[in-house]
Amino acid sequence: MRHDIDIITEQFYFISLEEFYIWKSNEETKTHELFINAYGTNKNKKFNSTKYKCHRSGFYKPKGNNSHHLKTQGSKKIDGYCPAEISVKEEIDGRIEIQYIRTHVGHTTDMGHLILNNTERSNLAVQLAAKIPFEQILDEVRESMSGTLERCHLLTKKDLCNIERSFNLNNEARRHSNDAISVDAWVKEIDNTGCVLFYKAQEECCNKYPLLKKDDFALIIMNQGQLEMLDRYGDDCICIDETFGLNMYGFNLTTILILDDMREGFPCAFLISNRSDEHMMQIFFKSVKDHSERSLKPKVFMTDMAPVFYNAWIMIMEMPLHRLYCAWHLDRAWLTNLSKIISREKQVAVYKKLRTLLQETDKNAFSTMISTFLTNLSEDPDTTDFANYFEKYYTQNIASWAYCYRMDTGINTNMHIENMHRSIKYIYLNGKINKRLDYVIYILMKFVRDKLFNRLIVLNKGKVSSKLKELRTRHKTSETLNVSSVIVTQMIYIKLKNGR
Repeated sequence: MRHDIDIITEQFYFISLEEFYIWKSNEETKTHELFINAYGTNKNKKFNSTKYKCHRSGFYKPKGNNSHHLKTQGSKKIDGYCPAEISVKEEIDGRIEIQYIRTHVGHTTDMGHLILNNTERSNLAVQLAAKIPFEQILDEVRESMSGTLERCHLLTKKDLCNIERSFNLNNEARRHSNDAISVDAWVKEIDNTGCVLFYKAQEECCNKYPLLKKDDFALIIMNQGQLEMLDRYGDDCICIDETFGLNMYGFNLTTILILDDMREGFPCAFLISNRSDEHMMQIFFKSVKDHSERSLKPKVFMTDMAPVFYNAWIMIMEMPLHRLYCAWHLDRAWLTNLSKIISREKQVAVYKKLRTLLQETDKNAFSTMISTFLTNLSEDPDTTDFANYFEKYYTQNIASWAYCYRMDTGINTNMHIENMHRSIKYIYLNGKINKRLDYVIYILMKFVRDKLFNRLIVLNKGKVSSKLKELRTRHKTSETLNVSSVIVTQMIYIKLKNGR
């Protein structure tokens, strides 16, 4: 079959492969085409031969289960064969002879289907290896454009991520392309440091804890710095909470956090697991207890309102002096269950009374207020359901949530953990959820390292905490007040004239 297409063939000679590669790179830049080695090199006693074909030549073959859609610009393959190719013949003495078919058929020069050549990728890899930020690299590339649009000017963060992965520049976290193998390799690599307290991979049986299923995953991490912080401050305040969405497998991250002498939160142990039931928490706490070689008895134990953490703790460790609910979780639970009240106006009124109850600091006043509050709720048909809910879950454990019973504890919420989880998600992980587990582990260890260095900086250079800043601000404000405008009434309330 004749197509009436003139095929242009040229022949060139080079003294070395390096000279050929320079010519090839220049030709690709000039023609906006790319030639790839798809068949390897054939070697014999007389010469080595290599064929480079047009990167558009061939047929589209979906990968995996074909669940992904094609890119917007479609496949770079033309579902046919382009005759353009470079045939390289390397003689024994090093001379290079090439046959170059420069005629392309079946496609036009399309910048959207052009990929970066090896020289461009290598230059970008050098910058990435030097830890130059993506934004700075992109700025430099776009500033370099002077009239003619090249493929490199269409550079994206995705291109940089692909180069970083192909050159293995993020090997601090990734030890193998398979995530499970990479995590196993990390665990074995640091086995002699004692950092991993317990590890159970999926598809493995656990003789030590037979209740763990074959598909369960558990990894408990605590390094030496975390151990020292827990040993020093673990008897004061313990906060425990979990978060989701740090990895693509849906594993939870549970954290044991203490408050140090500056009332700063510090994570002392991590559990990454596929479940957060009482049995898994007992394994977590027992591993920490065995590693620290003592049973912790904190003054304050703060968690969310679910009994899982607390029940597991008292089974393994000692009973804390105060078991507190996090006020943030408490508030969220109340807001969620206010839907039991149909009237929007009554929802607002009940919520205001709940907040007043929560923040009341006098025990006698609180006792009178909660009694009246429950009576009013029960007598109103619109709020009866909420009255039953409140009486069932909150009247028997008032000391765990009312401020008047936690005046000496110095803590109302476990926002220290919430802030830590937000920092990991949105600062260290850049707000991206679908992360490999090995990378999440790497980020956790990096976060702990940074926290330890921050503490060293504070100990050596000093720091004004947020609470101290607030006290100083209040003190300065009080110094500006006009004392003559203060009136002490018979009810011992202090008021300011003119409503100030």
